[in-house]
Amino acid sequence: MTTTGPHHEGELVIDTTHTAAVPFSRLVRVELRKMVNTRSGFWLLSITFALLMLTAALVLLVTALTDQTIASMPLAEGTNLMGEPVDIGGTEWAQFSVATLIWVVLPLVLGAMRVRSSEVK
Repeated sequence: MTTTGPHHEGELVIDTTHTAAVPFSRLVRVELRKMVNTRSGFWLLSITFALLMLTAALVLLVTALTDQTIASMPLAEGTNLMGEPVDIGGTEWAQFSVATLIWVVLPLVLGAMRVRSSEVK
């Protein structure tokens, strides 16, 4: 880099027109290295990753247990998600009941309460 002489009252201008651009992959590598180079950065990144994985697993678990399609499949088709035949028992009916309660009854009750308590304008 070269500098040119003063232009306006002591202001220096740096000429960067002939400087090569830094590749984006190099910037990413440097920033990732800086992120885990300290103990606090390492633990912050580790805990954030662990919480992200825990949240994703929890969402998948709750979806699998309360999804209306998954819960009603054994009752409608007599098979599970893998296509294997299942005996319909209390567990399948309980799962279907909970899914119906969460996805049908609960919104219906909350909507009715909201409509009844709203002010007529």
